[in-house]
Amino acid sequence: KVEVDMDSDPNLQDQLSLALALQMEETFKLGYCGEKQMKQLKKNVGHLNNSLCFFQKHWKSLLGCQFPEMPPQYNESILLGTVALTSRDLKSSKKVNISQSKVEHHLNTLQRLQWDHFASNKELRQSVAGVMSEVEKFLVKVLSLKNDELKKDRTARRDHVLLRMRP
Repeated sequence: KVEVDMDSDPNLQDQLSLALALQMEETFKLGYCGEKQMKQLKKNVGHLNNSLCFFQKHWKSLLGCQFPEMPPQYNESILLGTVALTSRDLKSSKKVNISQSKVEHHLNTLQRLQWDHFASNKELRQSVAGVMSEVEKFLVKVLSLKNDELKKDRTARRDHVLLRMRP
């Protein structure tokens, strides 16, 4: 079951859904041969869509620049490039906090995408490898860095509070 981020914009979900379908078909050459593969592909694209909505919502916090600018080290990312082409309804004055639990949720979801129904088809297996390489190289990397940063911040705040509590 794909968990939809209720804080995300349905219009953004639609924009990304269409863009992801095109990327899967045209860029990654990923389709399906049967109902099991279709269901698994839809489920995984749903997870990707949800995580990419999260990326767009927290762009500055995750990537360190204003949406839709992209840091040079991520210019090659097909999926982040797809997000950068979406329109944004967030008001720039609205400060959106990013929680470690949400970062961990998206990180775990992306690391656990299931592709076992594609294993028997060589061409589709190669297409899946391309998608997962993109996910690992860019999305998982960004989320891992942010997760580490949030853990350090939490530890520093805890240590600061403990120091102030000492007699």
